[in-house]
Amino acid sequence: MPGTRCELLQLHEDNMVHVPAHLTDAEASTLPCAGVTAWNGLVTEGRLKAGETVLCEGTGGVSIFGLQVQLPSVVVSLWLELSLIHI
Repeated sequence: MPGTRCELLQLHEDNMVHVPAHLTDAEASTLPCAGVTAWNGLVTEGRLKAGETVLCEGTGGVSIFGLQVQLPSVVVSLWLELSLIHI
């Protein structure tokens, strides 16, 4: 994306997501895109509540961060071991 390595950048709010409220700006700045995407999908947009069950499919970054969401909820992980499949 042209211009992302500049001091200031103006973006439309539709291209941004809110970081978890319990994080400081310094802590939030260390989150990679996958971490913010997982939080946004599960908590902000998904409205995950305590006691709900979540299925995280895959072995990518968003799935890994989805497992780390610190809510008192049940998280189920489905791992596909593709490296074990020999064709």
